[in-house]
Amino acid sequence: MNAAAPLPTDATSRPAPELSVIVPVFDHPAAIAPLVERLRAALSGRDWEVVFVDDNAPDAVRAAIAAIGDPRVRTLRRVGRSGLTQTCLVAMLASQSPFVAMLDPAGFDASVLTAMLERLARNEADIAAASRERPAGSAPRKLGRKILSTITRRTLATDIGDPTSSFFMIRREALEQVAPSLSSLGYQVLLDVVATARGRLRVVELPGAHDAAANRSELKLALELLALMIAKFSNDAVSIRFMLFCLVGLSGVGAHLAFLYAALLLMPFTYAQTAATIGAMAWNFTLNNTITYGDQRLSGWAYISGMLRFMVVCGIGAVSNVGVASWIYAHDNVWWIAGLGGAVMGAVWNYAVSSVFVWRPR
Repeated sequence: MNAAAPLPTDATSRPAPELSVIVPVFDHPAAIAPLVERLRAALSGRDWEVVFVDDNAPDAVRAAIAAIGDPRVRTLRRVGRSGLTQTCLVAMLASQSPFVAMLDPAGFDASVLTAMLERLARNEADIAAASRERPAGSAPRKLGRKILSTITRRTLATDIGDPTSSFFMIRREALEQVAPSLSSLGYQVLLDVVATARGRLRVVELPGAHDAAANRSELKLALELLALMIAKFSNDAVSIRFMLFCLVGLSGVGAHLAFLYAALLLMPFTYAQTAATIGAMAWNFTLNNTITYGDQRLSGWAYISGMLRFMVVCGIGAVSNVGVASWIYAHDNVWWIAGLGGAVMGAVWNYAVSSVFVWRPR
């Protein structure tokens, strides 16, 4: 019997590069070519690739990526799925490179990318993260940052100062180590990795991330951290998005009272209550758009129309809240059980319907 002939070899195949850079992209086709040029300049002499995770982007974005004409530039397209960052995580795990990085196309300093690679290549750390510059802020805000920083360090068992940075690099073997315990519903990869590692991974932080989120609020970090901890405590039984949605709703109660207090200085109670209700809905929508659905954020006209849809949804949710609470109270005269049941019903309705009609998966 003749020996089996060897399988043909793909002439275009090549060994895995040293570094894979994962970039989530949806719009802004003009940013594609400059980003690749910065990578070429910063990583000259290195073996690298960049994978654009295409969030069902407009044709102009796909055309801009195809026009690069570089075999080191690849695209992973996702259609009809939720969780863009989770798709980026899948791309990172699928890479054969020993080092993988994730960055925002508008928020990175190419020289920092080189510094990260050198630190990891010298085995000085498992994760290298680029921290974003913080504005000076007022004395109360500085105090809030200090308190939150202390809580974050104790909770995450690490000294990282910006755990929600969108620009970081990690050893793929380290990512594989924590991957089975990562939340399947989260979208802050670095925060999730650091929280899951609980101090088992060495983290080095470098300055140099310059993105639109640099002026981020401590409230955003606090809500994301709390929601992630609850989700992990429940073994992902509770959706991180749902927890964030509920936490934002709780903050809306405080916003409502603040708006009501201010409005009562100018108008009768009925009008003040109406204005405060609308103000609280706008508050909730803005925070949800920034935090809960940060990876599906609405802007421009979509922001205005989305807010109007959100208010309609919440109005119906308020009716269901009252209806369920009244039904429970009629059968069991315990006011707090009835109130809690109505609140839960309203929250579930608002979250479920908003996810479909306001922040539609792309």
